[in-house]
Amino acid sequence: NLAKESLTKIALAESEVALRGSISSGGYILIDKAISVKADGFKASAELGQEIDNFSAQIKATAKAIAFKEQALTDFSRSYIQGKLLPEEKLIESFLKTDYSAEAVDSEKNEFTLKLAISAQSQSAPGEIQLKEMIKNKNIEEIKDILKGIPQIERAEVKFWPFWVNLAPKNLDRIEV
Repeated sequence: NLAKESLTKIALAESEVALRGSISSGGYILIDKAISVKADGFKASAELGQEIDNFSAQIKATAKAIAFKEQALTDFSRSYIQGKLLPEEKLIESFLKTDYSAEAVDSEKNEFTLKLAISAQSQSAPGEIQLKEMIKNKNIEEIKDILKGIPQIERAEVKFWPFWVNLAPKNLDRIEV
């Protein structure tokens, strides 16, 4: 009986360690409340109470867990936050953070409920008038530097017309954005 208890304890611990190892290497998040281990099928080469010098025994251990891809949680959080932003706002990816906790776990149905706390920061692109104010009376290089410093601008092209002009006009009505 002592052999069965010892072997069962070892088998359960080893199966959980193996399960955690295989899950962690695949970019999955494992919910601790959603791990179940069981052992059955104990077999021994000797009967209980039989006096022998040595014997062999085996047991089958099974570990089961509910897990999800960490990237899926990140993608969900990003999508959720972007759906809440105004069109002129842009998500700052480095500030996106998701905390979670397991609320309910149903191992039989392979389902769990997570409570999420998503936090993020966003930036608003400057409006047209603000942008014109920023670039008025500046040369091409200064304007390019200003535009590079605005994360919401993916691509910009600066043109002066006629070709001999080297500064943006002071009059905002003469600047096209």
